[in-house]
Amino acid sequence: MAATNLGSFQPSAARGILGLGADLVIIAGNDKERLKASMRSTDQFHAATGIHLGRDIARPLGEEFTGAGSGHPTAAGVNGEGDHEAFLERAVDIIKSKISESKRCLESSE
Repeated sequence: MAATNLGSFQPSAARGILGLGADLVIIAGNDKERLKASMRSTDQFHAATGIHLGRDIARPLGEEFTGAGSGHPTAAGVNGEGDHEAFLERAVDIIKSKISESKRCLESSE
């Protein structure tokens, strides 16, 4: 997973970092007092974890950061208010939690 800040072009940068080999990328930045974030993952990450970036990550983060979040299983975005560093920390925490949940689900089904 790669998480970083960038002031603009977050979607393009996220696609580029995926192309370099990351399975999941989160890029956030502040633009004119607004928080903007973009998330991308590989199809393999989605299949292995069951994490839907739009539903499981972007939507709750959008609500938490007084904005909106939505997207698809492997591509999502958030617009809101707040500091991009706090956003990245919270996004990583949520993703870690979701990965732990998916591991527990897999172990219990075996």
